[in-house]
Amino acid sequence: MSTNTISVSYTYASHPFDRDDADVILLSSDSVRFLVYKNILSLASPVFSNLFGDGDARAEGQAYSEKGVPIIDVSEDSATLDAFLRLIYPVGPALMDVSELERLWEVSFKYETTLAMTKYVAQAAALHGFLDTKPLEMFAVACRFGLEQNARTAAQHAVGAIARGVSLPNYVAEMDHISAGAYFRLKKHLNCASTMSVTDAYWSTFSLVQRNPADGVIVSSTPSSANLSESVDPQVWLDAGLLVRNPADVTIRSSDGVDFPAHKLILSTMSPKLVAEATPPTSESELPVVAMSEPSYVVHTLLRVCYGFPLQLSTEGRHLEDWMMSQITDLVRAARKYETPRAVDQARVLLRSSLREDPFRAYFVAIALGFRDEAEAAAKLVAVNQVAEDALWGAYVPEMEDVGAKAYCNLLQYVVAVQAAARGVKDRFGLDQTFSLVKVYLPVVEREYSKMTVSKKAGKIPSLTSNERQQILNSSHDLEKGLQYDINRIPFVF
Repeated sequence: MSTNTISVSYTYASHPFDRDDADVILLSSDSVRFLVYKNILSLASPVFSNLFGDGDARAEGQAYSEKGVPIIDVSEDSATLDAFLRLIYPVGPALMDVSELERLWEVSFKYETTLAMTKYVAQAAALHGFLDTKPLEMFAVACRFGLEQNARTAAQHAVGAIARGVSLPNYVAEMDHISAGAYFRLKKHLNCASTMSVTDAYWSTFSLVQRNPADGVIVSSTPSSANLSESVDPQVWLDAGLLVRNPADVTIRSSDGVDFPAHKLILSTMSPKLVAEATPPTSESELPVVAMSEPSYVVHTLLRVCYGFPLQLSTEGRHLEDWMMSQITDLVRAARKYETPRAVDQARVLLRSSLREDPFRAYFVAIALGFRDEAEAAAKLVAVNQVAEDALWGAYVPEMEDVGAKAYCNLLQYVVAVQAAARGVKDRFGLDQTFSLVKVYLPVVEREYSKMTVSKKAGKIPSLTSNERQQILNSSHDLEKGLQYDINRIPFVF
């Protein structure tokens, strides 16, 4: 059995990770050796316990030090590894800022030492005054790692800071790792907690990290996955007549146990990856089976696209037939997984057709799917609909749970910038609220009429010459062009 001896340059960690009687060495990404003990690591971390195993037999390819001590390469740098080891050793890490605390949490989750980390967070936050000086950063870190109680504590400290007149930022870098939903709930809490007493009854219906369905937030109605799956009748697939002349030679099985007989040739053309996952039949009377992890409503729609059926709107033209925007998200993700670009393209067209109906929700769907053009179009529609920023803070859709907080913040900033540009154009032309061409044209006409009225007291408006009419029309066009120009100058951050 061969062994390897490390001969590259390195340095040693400081006390207490420099003892000669250590029985294992952790080598950081920046070549610092940490001399530690297996029993301490094993007791604190199931990951290390499984790694070390039961025996001391030398594994094939294992690296060893000059003294025969096994060396394990880790991806953490020496500063992060030092803080992590001090967390599980009886010494305690000395943190300097919130970013270090966040990195330490990442390592804790990797090595499954979250219990020790959870106990340390409260001590570190109090010791360094993070909750008083950086409550939003602490909130974001807690949300990122699913610590509801810590998130509540941080949010309450933010409420207290605001009450003391402290100006807190709308967004901090640590929020890049939390959802738009968590960001929405933070803002809602800061608004509510400033005007009411926060009690146990309040927290029984309101959560920060994950939404509590009893929180009273108005959510756009959407069919659940379970309801959609129940509505998929396999007989509808059979009645399409696709198997009359050519019997099926493969079965597509959804995660909820619905079987769809299909043809390998068609599926291999549209999605070679899908057919490649077929398992051999257990008997001659059975067909090969492709077991998909998606529910039947997604499988059914994906198969329809593979067979050439388009995704269609309902006859009313306002609602999707069996599909809401959340299901568009499910379809696109499945289509990308099984490499079916046609389904992605059709879903994208379907999303575009629903932008005007619900641009706020369409924005988050587009962001989640990486559709930049659709996201920008939806953001413009949200802005030109003149939705007040306060109203946007109160708007919630389920897709916010799958999108980062930064996307939500970007939308709010974009809406504010667009509406500021519109007010600037309105002020230049001396008009009231004007966004559409019709709203632009009529105020311009009224303004020009008032200027050219000779007998206004008599209620008479003189006839306009062709030149005067053209002047009014040009003014309207100039206003519309000015508004469009100023809006287009506003950068859209995707």
